[in-house]
Amino acid sequence: MNLNTLNEFRQGMYSCFEQAADALFNTIDALSSETSAHSFPELSLSPFFARKWASLYEAFEDGKIDAEQLRQVFVQFAPLPKTGQHVFLGVDTSNLYRPEANTSADRTMVPLPNLPECDHAVCPGWVISSVVLLPEEPGQGTFVLDAQRVASSGRATEVAASQLLAVVDLLVQRGLRPVIIGDRWYACAPFLARMSDVAASCLLRVKRNRVFYRQAPPRQPGQRGPSRKDGARFQCSDESSHGEPDVCWEGTDAKGKRVEVRCWNQLHLRTARWVEVSVILRSVGLSGKAMNPHRWPRSARRIGCATRTNMAIGWTNRSCSGTSRVCARRSRPNAGRRSWPARTTNWCSLVPWSKGCTDLGSIVVRF
Repeated sequence: MNLNTLNEFRQGMYSCFEQAADALFNTIDALSSETSAHSFPELSLSPFFARKWASLYEAFEDGKIDAEQLRQVFVQFAPLPKTGQHVFLGVDTSNLYRPEANTSADRTMVPLPNLPECDHAVCPGWVISSVVLLPEEPGQGTFVLDAQRVASSGRATEVAASQLLAVVDLLVQRGLRPVIIGDRWYACAPFLARMSDVAASCLLRVKRNRVFYRQAPPRQPGQRGPSRKDGARFQCSDESSHGEPDVCWEGTDAKGKRVEVRCWNQLHLRTARWVEVSVILRSVGLSGKAMNPHRWPRSARRIGCATRTNMAIGWTNRSCSGTSRVCARRSRPNAGRRSWPARTTNWCSLVPWSKGCTDLGSIVVRF
């Protein structure tokens, strides 16, 4: 990384601190370098925290950050594509567990992942909603553009919609064409209704039991009663309700496997009839073997793509893989990690709990 760019980025972050700026900035340096510290006294012994331990309390009690200006700084230094090109944004939530922080405000119960089957457990903590810039190649790091805590009385979809509204506006001002990628719980009526006013396309997963509706048929002469508000049902898990797709494409991928893409346009949810969406299904078959249209292969994956409409939805049938990713560009939006040089020189200083000398020139920063 260019050190001049790093200094400009640090200066931009410092200008976002309205109160207790020095204490906040030293705290960020300490958190970025001392990942093994578990308490304020340990954190205050970091060689990058040039103040006394009491300044940590000042940073968290009196510190004030201009969130809107900080978002602008993140967008300014993000590796954006050229003007007129698409930029892919990922939105997701991550759990921040705080079981021992009894004095932390507004904790809620969040689920614990990777548990045995039929075993459900929760832990006190916070839910963080993040909007990140997805990389060009799979496996690369993501760039955090905005992160907010979801209140216990709020919804993650509402927080994500407000975040995307602010981030997309900054990207559109730069002449970019945002494409928002989200998981299946974002394919709901409240989120789609909020995103209908955002100048971006959406690519979202969909639950297999989701039901859409086609446009209502015109009123017939002599018809009694009110006009129909919805047309025929389109249930993702019921192939008999799909009908003929509006767009269909078939070919092979780089590995020689057959790929088939189907798209149905002009669909909507019953609780958000004014938001028109497209449902897209992508299936991958074995090389040289025909695909049965009534039974999708287990390697079929859900995917969506930008079409004429503002929304695109994808789903997977019952016999399809439930862990497939929405597309190749999705790279765990909730990871939120970047490797930033903590100092311009590579040197190390031991603290009481350190086991040895480590290189502090490049560390992993968790936002």
